Formats: sequence, C-alpha cells, structure tokens
Amino acid sequence: MVKTLLFCLCLLHTAAVFADPRTFEELFPYISGPVRDAVFSEHGFSQWVKDKKDLRVQNLNNLAEIRAVHELADNNPSYIVESFIVIPQPREWTCLEMFNVLQDVESIAGRPYFSHTRGREIPLFSESVRISDLKTKREILPPPPFLSLPAVDTVLIRLKDANFGGSYYRSELAALPSGLLYTITNAADLSLLFVPVIKKERFSVRMYLEPLAEGVLIYSAAVVSVTATADSFADIPSAVQKRLAVITGWFIDGLWSAHDLY
Repeated sequence: MVKTLLFCLCLLHTAAVFADPRTFEELFPYISGPVRDAVFSEHGFSQWVKDKKDLRVQNLNNLAEIRAVHELADNNPSYIVESFIVIPQPREWTCLEMFNVLQDVESIAGRPYFSHTRGREIPLFSESVRISDLKTKREILPPPPFLSLPAVDTVLIRLKDANFGGSYYRSELAALPSGLLYTITNAADLSLLFVPVIKKERFSVRMYLEPLAEGVLIYSAAVVSVTATADSFADIPSAVQKRLAVITGWFIDGLWSAHDLY
C-alpha cells in the first residue's frame, strides 16, 4: 500500500508547482490548546500508544502524507510512538537542503541520551557508517551533496548501538509534492546479549517533513513488534522513544548547521 501511495505522490512531485508554504492550521485545524503549545515548544509533543486509533493526529482525509506515516501501524505493532514538532526557521529551508541533511548519516554517531542504567548521558550510537550492501557490509564514502532533488533514494547504514551492538538499517527518502518522507528500518535482527529482541524489519521510524509558514514540520511515528518475552525484560517504549528522539534531534541540528553555512 505504501509503495503505491509513494509512487502516486512522487508522480505529483515531478509536476508540482509550489505555491506559498502551507500553514499549521491548514493541515491540523483541530490541534489546539496544550497539544499545539507542545508541538511549538523546544521538545515537541510525544506519546506512545498500543493502538493506531489512539494517535493524536486523526482526520486524514486530505493528508496523504500523514496517512503514509500512519501506514507503519497497519500491521498491529506492539507499540507506536508518535512525535510532532515545528522548528522555527530564520529563513525558508528548502526540501533540497532537508534532503542533504538526511544524507549525512555519519553524523548520527555521538548523539547522547540519558542511560538510567549507567546514571549518565552516553552516545546512543557510537558509530554510524554507510555500507554498500548487507552481504559484504563494505564501508563506503558519503556522496557529495545533491544539487537537485531526486524522487527517491536508499542508504544502508551500520550503527554501533549502546544496547544492541552492531546493527544494520535501511533508510529510504522520498520527495513528495510539499515535503519529504523519510523511513528507517532495521535490516537485521536487533539483539541483547545475543538474544534477538526485535526481528528484522520489525522496528521502523517514519518522518514527514514540510516547510510550513511557521517553521519546519516534523511529524513522526515509530513502530516496533516484539515477543511477550522480550517485552517482559526490556522497556520497549522507552527504547523506541529514545531512538526516535535521537533521530529527530540529529535532523534538527543538521538543519541549523546547514543554516550556518549560508
């Protein structure tokens, strides 16, 4: 389903004539009060739920981009983490700039999170490199920045995770009529002490990014499916929230670094 939706959206992208940026109210007229305040705050709005119907953003009849994010939850995952933030922009960031920020996967390494086990902040990913394929896992150099916006792009990544050790992910980036859709999925099992906790392709993060009149919208969902045994000895919602927060923070900091270059 998502491939069909992305294909249609990418066709629209090739012919789209961009008007003025949309506003937050145009997209989410029913989001107000404390939730809207949180979305526009430094840390944004975040929650975890077990059922798609409990997601804060609903009424998606005219929001194909957000429906594409919600499609992650179609297979009844164990947990869903929803995240929602608008980043103020000193100028209008372009989709090409955002695309190139998301290409810089090497800079994910070193971003900290607070470890309750260790009682201090440590890097969630101590290493991040792109690889040629999942068979040879050969490290490759990053390409130069894109000069024009491609319709789609895929990158394979090897991460050294503080909890799961060596792990492999596939990131997919699609240009849509008004923004970008970024998906990252585990391309191999994630294990604790050599015991698989999250099977291959059972953990995914999807972000929809759009320059709005008020700033850059980042609407995300992360989903994970685990066994009851794994759920009993690991705090799965916390693990997912931390990884989503690190990925979101990586993108936000990359945006500000790109702004400093211009």
